[in-house]
Amino acid sequence: MYTEKTVQLSLQLGAEYFFTKPYDFYDVIKRIREYVKDEPGLKNENISNHKAVEIDEMLSSIGIQKNSKGFVYLKDIINLYLALHNITLNNAYKNIACKYKSNWRTIEKAIRRAIISGYNNQTTVYKELYGRNIPSTLDFIDIFIDKCR
Repeated sequence: MYTEKTVQLSLQLGAEYFFTKPYDFYDVIKRIREYVKDEPGLKNENISNHKAVEIDEMLSSIGIQKNSKGFVYLKDIINLYLALHNITLNNAYKNIACKYKSNWRTIEKAIRRAIISGYNNQTTVYKELYGRNIPSTLDFIDIFIDKCR
């Protein structure tokens, strides 16, 4: 476990912020919002709204239904990956499960069903991104995020 001394040393050595594991999803989001708000010329709401609309449109364009839980969970996981570049898929599942007061396996299954639904709809955008095979969840998210950046 990290002690207060470790946190203070990290901050003295140049860290702008320090998260200890396990970290709380809401604390991470709060810190990101504070960081974006503090940056000159950046408006937190405009960035998040623009990116949310882009993610919505992209997920819809590959055939994932907006009214599915998997759509909502995928959006949240993609936002987490965009905000925290080194988060693992399992930690992302757990953070989303915490947010929705659910279990990470339920989140994983809903996302998997959404990915398969996109595959079954076989939109041209889906084929361009993922080919003719159903990608793993991690491959799906990685390719999707590359297209978002």
